[in-house]
Amino acid sequence: MEDEKYEVISKRRSPAIAKREKINLLLQDSYKGGISYTENNHLYQHSRENKDEYTKRKERSYFISHTKEIVDILIGYLFNYEIKREIPEVIDYIKDFITPSQSYDTFVKSTAIMSCLFTNAILVDGPNFNPEDAKSEADKEKLGLRPYAKRYSIFKIRDFSFDEKGQFEWILLDDSYVDNSKPYSKPVNVILYSLWQRDKVTKIYYKQDPKNKDKIIFDYEEIFPHTLGEVPVVLVAFRDIEDDKFSDSFSENLALLDKAIYNYFSLLDNTLAINAIKPLMFPSQNNKLPPLLSEAGKLGEMIAIPFDSNSGNKPFLLEPNNNDSAAYLEIINVLLEEARTSVGLTKNGTLHGLSGSAKEKELERMHVIISQGAVNLENMENEILRLFLKWEGSKIEEYSVEYPDKFIAEDTEVILQRLYDSLTIESETLRRESIKGIAEIVHPNMDQKEVDKVVNEVEYENVSSTEMDDNISQPDFNGE
Repeated sequence: MEDEKYEVISKRRSPAIAKREKINLLLQDSYKGGISYTENNHLYQHSRENKDEYTKRKERSYFISHTKEIVDILIGYLFNYEIKREIPEVIDYIKDFITPSQSYDTFVKSTAIMSCLFTNAILVDGPNFNPEDAKSEADKEKLGLRPYAKRYSIFKIRDFSFDEKGQFEWILLDDSYVDNSKPYSKPVNVILYSLWQRDKVTKIYYKQDPKNKDKIIFDYEEIFPHTLGEVPVVLVAFRDIEDDKFSDSFSENLALLDKAIYNYFSLLDNTLAINAIKPLMFPSQNNKLPPLLSEAGKLGEMIAIPFDSNSGNKPFLLEPNNNDSAAYLEIINVLLEEARTSVGLTKNGTLHGLSGSAKEKELERMHVIISQGAVNLENMENEILRLFLKWEGSKIEEYSVEYPDKFIAEDTEVILQRLYDSLTIESETLRRESIKGIAEIVHPNMDQKEVDKVVNEVEYENVSSTEMDDNISQPDFNGE
């Protein structure tokens, strides 16, 4: 019966968290980018593509994270405003070391970023020590025996329970780690779950089942009582409009759009690469190629296709159809437009020429997102300070953290322009270089004058379209 108890703990997983695991993994990869993104299964394999072709396309793929750029810009913007903090002297040490390696400011900013992706848990823990070893505050400071904060991502929160007042009855956290402390021994995976209750924390250790490598079995446990009378954990999500602690993140749509853009960019890259190698159409009487061409095809990338020589045509290179490339570019731009509007950007990415009331309306979505985040971060910081004071046994109640509740329209206009710039492939320099690259790959025999002509033609067409759009009433993409 005792073993069954530990088996239940090892398998506990909150349904609210488990059902969002897939999207949370996408959000994490979308922010990290790089190999973390391209090596995971975010690139779709198409039905007309064999495994080898898909693998090669996946190796060539590259990911541009608009999710990361938008989140970083928003958090940077929020923390550019003054945040008023009154931290009591008794816990003044957290300004430099709220964790063993992070200052208070760094910890809060990194937590704010992570909270834009998914819910995080902040544990405020107190060290265990013999009171005889640290009789004074100086002893505690010398020995590093101070409470500290630790952030757990959504993937480290196993399960939890709230009472009728919305307070934790208990929470199960994953504290597993790799023990690599012995240089002459192999690293050891230590499986550790921490069950925090209102009067104690139980550290439950597991080990791999020698009979089944996919199963873990109970090893031993450690129990540490505490006198807090509550579970010292704070949940934080940047935008928890449903107040359910695990609501949708505003970054979710951005991550999904980034994934779609990533897939279409890969197809565009593949199309351009294929079009760069033009098949040689060669006249033949017996539907066979001359030995010289046959051998060349085996040794290199040259592709030669025979056709009936009675047609009278000379050998020629089969020119690719550029419609596919144009279609991919068009849908990529549509997806980028959706990404812009999801964070409150106007259709044309600018607020110039709008009246004050019209400008405020356009900024409303951005202000709502940032204001909600400010409220949730303010609550998180106040709870952290309260828990630190409680661990210290202090009765001081004069502490506070106040985030701004109003944002200046002119400042927001600047950040909107920065967001627009981060989401567009239509910047003058990047657009010119993109058009040049496409023209040179698809039509390698085109000389520089012709390439420049194509660039100028596209730019002229865009200018004409913009002038025409300025005279036409556009729909409101914010749905208002």
